[in-house]
Amino acid sequence: MKHWQIPLITFAALFVSLALAEDFKTTNGKEYKNATVTLVEPDGITLRSKSGVGHDSLKELKGEL
Repeated sequence: MKHWQIPLITFAALFVSLALAEDFKTTNGKEYKNATVTLVEPDGITLRSKSGVGHDSLKELKGEL
């Protein structure tokens, strides 16, 4: 990952966290329904949903942040 991509991805993830709850699906099939981003780190993001809290790598998330 290039150095300029990390701040861009972090900004995008923070922007998502300000939005209403979203549905997220990882590349390995894990789904988060009505999840909100609670923490953004260089290696991934932490999501909170009704089913609990999960931490996933940004590479594992499908779609755009």
